Amino acid sequence: MGLEILNCCHPKELLVFKKKYLGVFILGYTIVFFASNWFDPRQIQIFGLVTGAGSIAFPLTYLFSDIITEVYGYKNARIAVWSALLFFLIFILYGQLVVALLSPYSSSREALVAFLYTNNRIILAAILSYFITETMNSYLVAKLKILLNGEYMGLRFITATLTAYTFNEIIYAPIAFYGLIPNLEEFIYHMFTSWVFMVSIELLFLPFSIRLAKYIKIIENLDIYDTKTNFNPFSLNTQYRKKNNKSKKTK
Repeated sequence: MGLEILNCCHPKELLVFKKKYLGVFILGYTIVFFASNWFDPRQIQIFGLVTGAGSIAFPLTYLFSDIITEVYGYKNARIAVWSALLFFLIFILYGQLVVALLSPYSSSREALVAFLYTNNRIILAAILSYFITETMNSYLVAKLKILLNGEYMGLRFITATLTAYTFNEIIYAPIAFYGLIPNLEEFIYHMFTSWVFMVSIELLFLPFSIRLAKYIKIIENLDIYDTKTNFNPFSLNTQYRKKNNKSKKTK
């Protein structure tokens, strides 16, 4: 699966590059994903809007995803998604092990169990919505880049993110907060405020993400276009042809 491209082109056509900062972006992406889901049960109020604490950090996952896709291509963004998910699952399994182990202080164990039970719902919702919407976001960034010939980066980023945010709330909120929010009106209000809050953060950071993406393209000498890419989210192939790189330095 990861070597599928080798069957369709000569090795000399393959793009070889060092990916100097890709690991940094994947690490940042993973940390932000952890933080957004771990703290989301905590409800906060900012400028009159009530939302989960994870809403502050979660939009940054899309910022990282946008930049990875724009510079390194969809295939490397897909690896970032899988990497974050794998380490998150390991983290959760360790939490379950901690709960299973005996503690000399029953009250502390009960508090931890209650906390993790609430978080388990968040975690289940996060895993389902995360995999679907993060993959969707990267797919849209990659496809819009081809459609618009690499122009209008800000429009491409915000279009992909708004679409992904909408689907994220539709998938995530019912699983994470069903029964915890007393009535339908409050539930819809929570979904709407979370969406507004996350979109606002995305818009706030959009100029920065555009500048950073352009800067990293120059540093890495990369500008990947996902032409003829297999967008199967379960593929682990990260190889590109040289002609997929449209960096101005290579022209």
